[in-house]
Amino acid sequence: MWIDLSYKGNDILISLQSFDIDPNSKELHVLYDRIGILFEQSKKIPIFKDCYTITKVSDAFLKMETTNWELPLSKADMEEMVNYIINHYEE
Repeated sequence: MWIDLSYKGNDILISLQSFDIDPNSKELHVLYDRIGILFEQSKKIPIFKDCYTITKVSDAFLKMETTNWELPLSKADMEEMVNYIINHYEE
């Protein structure tokens, strides 16, 4: 599950189950209840439901930032995340 949004013409994907690559095995796995954020300029985030090749999906996962936020999010967590997203594009 994910949330797809945009800010100032840039795409942001917030994954409710962040993807990570194991440093030893190099295998892709899911961090349940951990939030991941993928930032892209303009409309470059692939639409996952339409991606049928491993390469397209894997490239997006490699760019995803695994955050320290975990579900369930508190109101303070959500406000912090909004500020984090805004600051990402304001810097």
